[in-house]
Amino acid sequence: MKSHLKRLDAPKSWVILRKEHTFITRPSAGAHPMDLGLPLTVVLKDLIHAARTTREVKRALGIKHVVVDGKRVRDHKRIVGLLDIISLTESKENYRMTLGEDGTLMIKKIDAKEANHKVAKIIGKTMVKRGKLQVNLSDGRNILVGKDDVATGDSLVIEVPSQKVIEHIKCQAGAQILIIGGKRKGEQGKIVDIIKDEVLYQSKTGKFATLKDYALVVGKDKPVVTL
Repeated sequence: MKSHLKRLDAPKSWVILRKEHTFITRPSAGAHPMDLGLPLTVVLKDLIHAARTTREVKRALGIKHVVVDGKRVRDHKRIVGLLDIISLTESKENYRMTLGEDGTLMIKKIDAKEANHKVAKIIGKTMVKRGKLQVNLSDGRNILVGKDDVATGDSLVIEVPSQKVIEHIKCQAGAQILIIGGKRKGEQGKIVDIIKDEVLYQSKTGKFATLKDYALVVGKDKPVVTL
């Protein structure tokens, strides 16, 4: 795979200067699709402005100044995806990757108390040895859970890097969601009803329907993390 990507061919969700330079770093393969994630070097240079060059990014990674979801990162091309947490150990600043209302990826600064909590969607589940239930999450994690009432489409609030489950949020009427795909990507709303594979939700601009795959549950009454 090529190590670079033409800026004009980059996903529309990337907020970058497309005509100033020809190429941009292509993210390494990871748990997130390219339209819902950015390579770490782009995050640090173009969104957080913690570095000016890729060389500075590599130096920061080499001296353990950058942590993603509670773990040290070595690969400057690592894809940082939706709701991932980036922490800068030297400045003690923490950020979360989220979506703007126009569907573009953006960085939100968060408090230290939020820096070890993240939300991830359950995209699959499997019974493993000894009757234990393993859930597959949208950020690539596989976690054993002690209860069987979790369903695909629900979300878990987990502690990172321990992966301890803090809260289980069901995909049901009344839940708060973030739209992560389709024409209304980036919009937030409250679920009104679920009909087969469609979610009906109320946003500040009206009532709409979207695919269940595009609805990321982020809270019961309000988002549990800063979006």
